[in-house]
Amino acid sequence: MRSFAPRDGGGWSVRYVVHTDEHEGDGTFDTTTLPVRELQCERLILSAGALGTPYLLLRNAAALGTLPPALGTRFSGNGDLLSFVTNARRADGSPWPLEAPIGPAITSTIRVPDENDPGGSGPGYYIQEGGYPVWASWLQEGLDLPGELRRVAHFLLRRVWAQVRHSPQSEIGSQIADVLDDADAAATLLPMLGMGRDTPDGRFSLDEGLLALDWTERTSEAYLARVRAAMAAINDALGGELVQNPLSHLHRLITVHPLGGAPMGASPQEGVVDAHGRVFGQRGLHVADGSVMPGPVGPNPSFTIAALADRFADAIVAEHEGRAVEATA
Repeated sequence: MRSFAPRDGGGWSVRYVVHTDEHEGDGTFDTTTLPVRELQCERLILSAGALGTPYLLLRNAAALGTLPPALGTRFSGNGDLLSFVTNARRADGSPWPLEAPIGPAITSTIRVPDENDPGGSGPGYYIQEGGYPVWASWLQEGLDLPGELRRVAHFLLRRVWAQVRHSPQSEIGSQIADVLDDADAAATLLPMLGMGRDTPDGRFSLDEGLLALDWTERTSEAYLARVRAAMAAINDALGGELVQNPLSHLHRLITVHPLGGAPMGASPQEGVVDAHGRVFGQRGLHVADGSVMPGPVGPNPSFTIAALADRFADAIVAEHEGRAVEATA
């Protein structure tokens, strides 16, 4: 989508380009060279996610006129925090093969209650073990370049010595196995995925036409400290060496669950959309994605987003059939 604007008399005009198959995967292709097409619609539903939808609304703000002041606010990473157990060892010092690449990406969850739960206190959170593709194991082993070079050199020397001695015993199978190593580094590595209720106070804006985020971890420090402490305890129980996400030292956020930016609210003073995903002051304009979340949900938010989208769809159908839909839940 390039732009959209309300039409005189109702409805929406949408300008867009079509991404052609021949340029699929071509990162150097300039989409601004594609011809712009236009369509008209009675309703426009934005579902570009917590990054795309606020960006589209901010970029087309001039054509929309008045937009709620909450646009771009209440961004949250859903408390996402990434750490790693590395070099896990049993009590006797032997490698603990956690084998994260085998099986589904997530197979278990630890839930720590918060102040809304009986007996809970402080911000709650979840920790899940994370899988990763098998090829990443090869990448992990490949990071040990000095060890790889040492093993290859040892292999070559052994082969030369075998030729000099004219040894009838090959042993090449075991020697190749020595070159490949025992893959302990990959087998004893386990990603830990944290998520929970961080403070949703990030704010989006446009910077030279690009989406910019003003976010800080300072307001969520109490929550992050609890999650990091729990991850450290898990690492200790597995006899590993804890590695925090390196970008955390630069106060940079990594999240796979971005939320907010066009939050729900009871009025235009509190949110961008109402409890049915309708943008305040913009008849026929709807939002149905994670950007409508006014704060983190704690666990993986996909089901929550799907449930809201289903609710919003029911409201659109009811309005189309002429049935009244209340403004708030």
